Amino acid sequence: MQNFLQGVTKAKESCDAETAASMADGSSEASSAAPPPVREAPLYDPGMMKASLGDAATVKTICGSFVKRTADTLKKLEQMWETKDWKELRRHAHSLKGASSYIGSEMLRGDALALQEACEALMGDDTTATEAEKIADVEQKLNVVRELLPRVNAAIVADQGLKGAT
Repeated sequence: MQNFLQGVTKAKESCDAETAASMADGSSEASSAAPPPVREAPLYDPGMMKASLGDAATVKTICGSFVKRTADTLKKLEQMWETKDWKELRRHAHSLKGASSYIGSEMLRGDALALQEACEALMGDDTTATEAEKIADVEQKLNVVRELLPRVNAAIVADQGLKGAT
């Protein structure tokens, strides 16, 4: 686990250094009129995992556990949505966010975070949006996770050669 966390930290530092360098040489200015191009992140990053963990067998084990557990997580998210249990929906989104980080799925991590934050907003005291608007926001964020999670799992199953995991 320590090696994994060190690998994630090194990857982040590398990205931060690249961003700082591009800003310093003027090739990318924060004040430019055109927004930066949208980059499609990989569904998950086995290379980052292997660099952090050091061995393909461990990566495959973690990926297999992720696929098995997230199938259950998706069912729980659906149940919490149906029963309007925002606290538990938030908790499961939070867990999915963490699990997504372990496999290097920045897209899923970000979408799980957005769902978590939408649940927190719904449960909070903020009055800038109506309850109906907050519920619609939670539903929209949940729909994104509903669509992305099976794609991530399918990519893992195909890439790692897992059988019957989905």
